[in-house]
Amino acid sequence: GKDDAALERWTKVTVARRDLMAALIAKTGAALSAEAESRLGTLHWIFIRGSMIAALVSVAVVALFLFVVSSVSRMIRAIEERMRRLADGDMQSAIPFVERADEIGGIARSVEVFRQAALRSVELEANAEDSRRRSELERVEMQRKAEADAESRLRQATGAFASALHRLAAGDMLCEIHDQLDPQFEELRNDFNV
Repeated sequence: GKDDAALERWTKVTVARRDLMAALIAKTGAALSAEAESRLGTLHWIFIRGSMIAALVSVAVVALFLFVVSSVSRMIRAIEERMRRLADGDMQSAIPFVERADEIGGIARSVEVFRQAALRSVELEANAEDSRRRSELERVEMQRKAEADAESRLRQATGAFASALHRLAAGDMLCEIHDQLDPQFEELRNDFNV
């Protein structure tokens, strides 16, 4: 008996402990499961929120990239179009974006150097043409003056000889030409007066 009663008590205590442990394990498991569910829900929400933020950031980065590419492309096309017009002779329109401090501004400033060189070339050509025109006008004017001067000297000489010949024809055999004539007519005047 005594051993059986002790064994029975030990068995009851062990079963009670086992049931208590099972209840504790079940209670702890339920608490852990509830906590895991709660954390899983939180992690799921954090994951969704993080994914949404990553998607929004990706969309923003792509949009910014497209905007930058479009802007740079638009600026390059504007400079290219201005270069084409410059090659076609439009030197008066300003080159866009020369004030920028980046590479686009560097390209624009390089094109501006070509535009300024073209303007100087046109100005030099205009000055040379103007100078040629003035020289031609001066030459024509000098030739006109020389011809007018020669005609005036010839008229003076022929007038003097015509007057002397009229007097001679009228019978004045002692007539002479006293007016000083151009050097080319002086020998003829001297011959007439002899």
